Amino acid sequence: MIKFFRNIRQKIIKEGKTANYLKYAIGEIVLVVIGILIALQINNWNENRKNRIIEKKYLVSISNDLSEIKETSNRVYLKRLDQKLEGLYLAKKYAQNQISIQDTLAFLHKTSLGALFYSGLNVKEKDSYDELVSTGRLRLIENDSLRKEITKFFSTIKLQEKLTQSYVSNFGPTINALKPFNDSIPDYIEKYDQIELLNAYKTDTLRKLIDQEITYSYKIKRIAEAIIKYSVSVNGFIKDELKRLN
Repeated sequence: MIKFFRNIRQKIIKEGKTANYLKYAIGEIVLVVIGILIALQINNWNENRKNRIIEKKYLVSISNDLSEIKETSNRVYLKRLDQKLEGLYLAKKYAQNQISIQDTLAFLHKTSLGALFYSGLNVKEKDSYDELVSTGRLRLIENDSLRKEITKFFSTIKLQEKLTQSYVSNFGPTINALKPFNDSIPDYIEKYDQIELLNAYKTDTLRKLIDQEITYSYKIKRIAEAIIKYSVSVNGFIKDELKRLN
């Protein structure tokens, strides 16, 4: 093609047709510009196609994370909340001399469940979003509203994690310090530890910790329920966007 245009140019020059040569030169420049624009357009199209593939990959991954956050929040916090509160209220009744113990081991196992998830909310499924932010790829999510909603959700999660950690009492660590736990014999509590635990429940310090842990439990319940509802909502937006992209 280049040789073809060169032959035409040389022929016009030999014939001395200046006006025709100028027209030809302008035409050749126009063709070159058009070729460059087409090449740029093709390159942009390829880049956009690659970006959309990456965007869909991240959206699918975040959608899976949101589903896992919903399931984990329900399984770890809400489903075990009744056990936690039952154990705490049982310990509270004992501390207030409202019940007598028939089976010491059964009583101590049940009340120790009050120490479930005592360290605050901990949502681990944030890797996909964190990677988007750390790599500067967050802008690959073209839908502005969706991108802002995803950012808002994970910012809310981080805020709630910090808040719940400020709500925690020292009930869990205190119980764990008094009742050593062995995975191989989870039901075993030494006689000395049994007596120490029973005596501890009667102290003012542990009675106050029980009330604090009860308050903390209801806060965790409210926050976990809100997170589940929010994760379902954001996940719905993501799935709608994936349908549009497909």
